[in-house]
Amino acid sequence: MGIKKIIFMKNLIKTTLALVLVALIGGCAGSASTSGGSPSSASKDYSTYATLADVLRTVGGLQVKGTGQQLTVTVRGGAANSITLSSLPLFVIDRVPIGTSYNDAASLVNPAEIEKVSVLNGTRAVTLYGEQGNAGVIDIRTNKPKN
Repeated sequence: MGIKKIIFMKNLIKTTLALVLVALIGGCAGSASTSGGSPSSASKDYSTYATLADVLRTVGGLQVKGTGQQLTVTVRGGAANSITLSSLPLFVIDRVPIGTSYNDAASLVNPAEIEKVSVLNGTRAVTLYGEQGNAGVIDIRTNKPKN
C-alpha cells in the first residue's frame, strides 16, 4: 500500500469519525453555517487559468504566497491546528479530504475542471472536518462525472 493511500485512508477515517460524532451529538452539516465561521465561495469559469494557484488567488478569504514548490496557501482567519501547530488549510476535492499539501491538491485537479471553490473557517470547518479543519478548509468541486 503506497504512502498516498495510507494518508488518504487516515484522513477518510478521521473525517468519518468527526461526522459520526456530529450526528451523535445532534448536529448536522446543514446547520453548521449558523454556528460561526463564514463560508466564502466562488463559482465561475476557471478554464483560462493555468494552475490551481492562479485559481486560488482569485478566491476571497485566501492568502496565496510564493510560486512553484515554495507556494503557501492560508485561510484568512484560520487558526493554527493545535495538535500539529500547522496553519495550512485542509484541501478537499469533490468531498474527499486530500490533506494540507498544495502540491498534492494541484496534482489531482485541473483548473479547467473546477466548478466551484469554497473557503470554510471557524466552527463550520471544524464541525465538518474535525481537527483537520481547524486552520480552514479549501473545498474544491469539479465538474467531473460523479459515480
